[in-house]
Amino acid sequence: MTRQPQGLQLQGSGGIMYCGDENRKITTKPDPKQHLKIIQDPEYRRLGCTVDMNIALATFIPHDNGPAAIDECCNWFHKRIEELNSEKHQLINYHHEQAVNCILGNVFYERLAGHGPKLGPVTRKHPLVTRYFTFPFEKMTLSTEEAMIHLPNKACFLMAYNGWVMGDDPLRNFAEPGSEVYLRRELICWGDSVKLRYGNKPEDCPYLWAHMKKYTEITVTYFQGIRLDNCHSTPLHVAEYMLDAARKLQPNLYVVAELFTGSEDLDNIFVTRLGISSLIREAMSANNSHEEGRLVYRYGGEPVGSFVQPCLRPLMPAIAHALFMDITHDNECPIVHRSEYDALPSSTVVSMACCASGSTKGYDELVPHQVYVDQVDEDIVAVTRHSPSIHQSIVSVSRTAFRNPKTSFYSKEVPQMCIPGKIEEVVLEARTIERNTNPYKKDENSINGMPNITVDIREHIQLNESKIVKQAGVATKGPNEYIQEIEFENLSPGSVIIFRVSLDPHAQVAVGILRNHLTQFSPHFKSGSLAADNSDPILKIPFAFIASKLTLAELNQVLYRSESEEQEDGGGCYDIPNWSSLKYAGLQGLMSILAEIRPRNDLGHPFCDNLRSGDWMIDYVSDRLISRSGNVAEVGKWLQAMFFYLKQIPRYLIPCYFDAILIGAYTTLLDIAWKQMSSFVQNGSTFVKHLSLGSVQMCGVGKLSSLPHLSPSLTDIPYRLNEITKEKEQCCVSLAAGLPHFSSGIFRCWGRDTFIALRGLLLITGRYLEARNIILAFAGTLRHGLIPNLLGEGTHARYNCRDAVWWWLQCIQDYCKMVPNGLDILKCPVSRMYPTDDSVPLSAGTLDQPLFEVIQEVMQRHMQGIQFRERNAGPQIDQNMKDEGT
Repeated sequence: MTRQPQGLQLQGSGGIMYCGDENRKITTKPDPKQHLKIIQDPEYRRLGCTVDMNIALATFIPHDNGPAAIDECCNWFHKRIEELNSEKHQLINYHHEQAVNCILGNVFYERLAGHGPKLGPVTRKHPLVTRYFTFPFEKMTLSTEEAMIHLPNKACFLMAYNGWVMGDDPLRNFAEPGSEVYLRRELICWGDSVKLRYGNKPEDCPYLWAHMKKYTEITVTYFQGIRLDNCHSTPLHVAEYMLDAARKLQPNLYVVAELFTGSEDLDNIFVTRLGISSLIREAMSANNSHEEGRLVYRYGGEPVGSFVQPCLRPLMPAIAHALFMDITHDNECPIVHRSEYDALPSSTVVSMACCASGSTKGYDELVPHQVYVDQVDEDIVAVTRHSPSIHQSIVSVSRTAFRNPKTSFYSKEVPQMCIPGKIEEVVLEARTIERNTNPYKKDENSINGMPNITVDIREHIQLNESKIVKQAGVATKGPNEYIQEIEFENLSPGSVIIFRVSLDPHAQVAVGILRNHLTQFSPHFKSGSLAADNSDPILKIPFAFIASKLTLAELNQVLYRSESEEQEDGGGCYDIPNWSSLKYAGLQGLMSILAEIRPRNDLGHPFCDNLRSGDWMIDYVSDRLISRSGNVAEVGKWLQAMFFYLKQIPRYLIPCYFDAILIGAYTTLLDIAWKQMSSFVQNGSTFVKHLSLGSVQMCGVGKLSSLPHLSPSLTDIPYRLNEITKEKEQCCVSLAAGLPHFSSGIFRCWGRDTFIALRGLLLITGRYLEARNIILAFAGTLRHGLIPNLLGEGTHARYNCRDAVWWWLQCIQDYCKMVPNGLDILKCPVSRMYPTDDSVPLSAGTLDQPLFEVIQEVMQRHMQGIQFRERNAGPQIDQNMKDEGT
């Protein structure tokens, strides 16, 4: 308890006071923001605390110099000192209460609790209260120990035991000043190690830092991996320093750590700052089979049906890699918390986890498979290890025995289980059984086992030979997914059965053919691939060859197209029920969603649910392209042929293979697009290439022509066959003013927007022909010395923008400078739709002028001054417009 210092009294008069026996003169410097508080003695000596007398003098000021006023002031000061002491007294009482509670809890656990060690009588070896401090001296009395604290040559040998604090902040050093952990008896003490005082940097304790650095370097000289036991008890900055030294000698050092932070976010702080390779996870921490299964699902690898990840993938938030153990070296035997019957099933559950696994029993494996965990009932956990290449699975069914079957009730009715695919064999079945022999008796000289418990094991048998499976039937779950229904009869607590399962033979062939065709995109799919001679003929043609025939305008249809663009053609973007519609009807709409869910393996996303539930999205992708003619339809036919095999595999595999098909097609299409652009794009950075895709995105051809017809005397205008009239019609690329709005109909093309963007979208990307056609099309609509703001196909043009014509002129100048033989555009014929301001719209070819004459007209009209009343001015154009056009 902290008390008021002895000899604290006030003397003198005026603004000067004297404190205690030292008769120190203190000059007051009033500061109203500071308040009187007890200053703790740094050596924690009894009655060694004090207060700041400057603050006291500034706080307690007598109203005059008379003795009565000074006495009154001293009394107020004395009262405040007592209040401060009372506050400290209450705080210390609170710490004492917590210390008593911790001592009682520890005594109860060590001596009375059923799950505790039951130490028995209080002895010197097993004292009632754990010692928190140690020193290398002979035993002495408490008063002698206390006196030794204040002797520097003795106090330096006093050491505090290390340990851990339940629920404490692992980033805080509980032995630093300001911590009351030792005072409150909150430390769970380790009697074999002491807390080392490193300080904040090597200069704070040179010998300790140098000694531990040398120890670390010696360790990594002989070992390729280390374990940081109770990693959270080491100050982070110290661990960083030591591991940096270790990695200078062993750059690929494997660091596994044991953390008890209780928070994955805190775990990740240690993982990222220390570069931890794996964190230890322990099956014994589960208090029931459901929790044990959750641990396998959480840390045991990627789920079955996961997406194929590219070599370069975005960094995503993730949990630390796990070293999954059945039990760690410093925990109690499983029999203490469970039953002897649980050793077999829990070991099976751990070994099925697809991550680094370990055991004090001697097994260890690291296998790149996928994992699926099914909690069959309260005690039964089924774990599936699945190979993502050959699609064979190992399915283990474990009936755990957390409770002793002799003293606890277990139902004889075991739920029926459905296993997708074909069961090839029973790899292993094992039952923990009791045999007639002498009961267990502990050997005082050596470790002995339990003679009355054994395991009955049978390996590599057929399903009909099993003693655990009563019968198995075959059922169909959809057109291409077969399951086997398993009924158990002897799956008693402590039993395990493991099946080897393959896909249905028809589905296995379909997967192999799919993987064979996917090898053209990535060698990853070579494993498990199967060549097929009877595939659709279009699949025998490399997709890159089919895609190479697409123009950039056709790539716009395959990759992009917003909702309004598709509606103009009679379609629309795909709508995912209970979620939202795709942003693009083309492949980009799908790829944007997959780019978000693929790195997270979010197989529960509504997108994946839709794929597993039916073929609607799959058919939409191919049918949409097939409905169009020419090269676009060929791409759709190739996808349709691939989807034919996709539909024959189990539904849980469809999202990952659908993604693989689209990634291959999508990346090939991007390469085709870039090859048709300028050398600036082809040789540019990844950023430049992806930025150039805006040209494909914004420039396209719809069902209706957005541009006025160009002069028939131009010989290189693109044409298409009208499906209704069966006549040829121009199909020039137009530039959308915006997506998704302003992308279709008469509102697609706007003069200002078009010519602000034309240089970047068409000229820099090398799309010179499309740029020329757009320039000439707008030139044909010149009226009043202006080009339209809203083009409206020319017949619905609005001339309410003064600067559009100047952006148009700038683009002509850029074209002349940037395009080879660019000056030739000045001689290109322009079909004038409105040769005079009062002309009715003329058809293309009625009156042609070279472009340079149109430019001359623009200049002359501006020199003369432009003034006109817009046609149909008033409410016919805009309900807010007046008759004069304002």
